[in-house]
Amino acid sequence: MNWDATPSFANSLRARGERYVLGVPCTTAIRDLEAPLPVYQGRGRPPKLPWQSVTAWRKALDPDVWTRLTVRDGEKGPIEIAMIKRRVQTRLERKRTGPQEWLVVTRRLLADASALEEPASLDAAEQDAQYR
Repeated sequence: MNWDATPSFANSLRARGERYVLGVPCTTAIRDLEAPLPVYQGRGRPPKLPWQSVTAWRKALDPDVWTRLTVRDGEKGPIEIAMIKRRVQTRLERKRTGPQEWLVVTRRLLADASALEEPASLDAAEQDAQYR
């Protein structure tokens, strides 16, 4: 399911205490709640964690934070993925802040690691096929 189309559905599941998994667009604005806070300069309000798209957040990750998992055996050997999960907050419509949730991003592992990152698409609908 797509988060943009179903926030009320997700709210009803959350209210009932149900577990759920929803797909989110790569342009979803998130705040990584496990990231270190920006340094306070001593003037004005203390800084908050920045909002960023899932794609920008993913690209800024250190390569060592990904966890490798074997999904199943395939014809040519084990099929492996890399994944990361983080506690995040999403930005809802009208710039409202959503609840804290888990964001899980997976990627296929390829024999040639340089093939993992492709140039960013101008059309947000063209999600990088290696990430989900």
